[in-house]
Amino acid sequence: MKKATLFLLGFLFLVSLSWGQNAWINEIHYDNFIPSGDLNEGIEVIIESAENFTIANFTVTLYNGSGGATYGSHSLNTFVTGNTIGDFTFYHKMIAGIQNGAPDGLALDYEGTLIQFLSYEGSFIATNGVANGQTSSDIGVMELSPTTDIQSLQLTGTGMQYSDFTWTAGLTQTWGALNSGGDQILPVDLSSFYALYIGGTLTLYWTTQSETDNAYWNVYRGTISSFEEAELLNTNHPIPGNGTTNSASDYVYVDTIPVVQNSTYWYWIEDVSFDGETEVHVPITLFIPFEDSPIAPDTYGLHQNYPNPFNPSTSISFALEAESYVELIIYNVKGEKVKQLVRNQLSIGQHFVVWDGNDAMGKQVSTGVYFYKLITDTKEYQRKMLLVK
Repeated sequence: MKKATLFLLGFLFLVSLSWGQNAWINEIHYDNFIPSGDLNEGIEVIIESAENFTIANFTVTLYNGSGGATYGSHSLNTFVTGNTIGDFTFYHKMIAGIQNGAPDGLALDYEGTLIQFLSYEGSFIATNGVANGQTSSDIGVMELSPTTDIQSLQLTGTGMQYSDFTWTAGLTQTWGALNSGGDQILPVDLSSFYALYIGGTLTLYWTTQSETDNAYWNVYRGTISSFEEAELLNTNHPIPGNGTTNSASDYVYVDTIPVVQNSTYWYWIEDVSFDGETEVHVPITLFIPFEDSPIAPDTYGLHQNYPNPFNPSTSISFALEAESYVELIIYNVKGEKVKQLVRNQLSIGQHFVVWDGNDAMGKQVSTGVYFYKLITDTKEYQRKMLLVK
């Protein structure tokens, strides 16, 4: 099992929406036998980066498999907002009268674009509504006797795509939270990893959303993109991990080895378990400019990146007039979130971070215009830049 990763239980990677985000139905309860009568019926939905969308425009539509017509519609703004884990937010709603199968189903859409059409106790073709003409995907399990009113259908398995997971019946309901019993794991790399170069001091920051069996961290630096050629910086001084925890953890490491101006460096972090198992995470790159490069004018706010246009990396500087919680985010021209560079409490004064042109999954983005937004406790700033290959 991987360590120092965000473990999202109850994840179903269904369909990548056209704007690059994910949404899915995560839990269903439609029928119980103990006690008699249908009680605690409900549906749970998870949205990635929910802040980027109008929640009211997500809709769950209920379908009666006998005839394929709709019998109910529920906008997500009528759901209860549950936990947020990393970029994923849970929404659930108790809905009395959900049809109890042979078969029946439900669809999830955003602004009329169908995301998912599921059914239980068989498949059928929708005859109206957002899924009109579509054949439902049978989840393959159902709620039979002796299902109780505090159980539901959930997903189990480990992976990052729909084919990795299996729907499972008879699990204890977990509305608005992670699925029960640790029955499903979604491993995701660090929620953030970035570097700041300020006044000649280079500092690395990274955050995990949870950790499992994480004994300590190692930090490596190289002048080329090969990890095999990298140098271990914290020799004999491992950075303690947090063992096993479901809470977010923040780490800071100051690189005291001198760097050369007008040079690019690669940084890797490696987590090590108590039994010696290791995992090396996707690296970041950092370009060290000349001291007189025009990247940090003596004004508060967000400054123009340098160089611009750039390839493959560019320096972004900003100045805070007071200590603040800061987010620095890269977006593409469609408004899609490409990568979060900074998410931390920072001190007053000048700050400097480098974007290496990679997205959140470590893949190089294409040529084009990108926007970078600085969000502080009191203000927001935005500028644009151009990547040219």
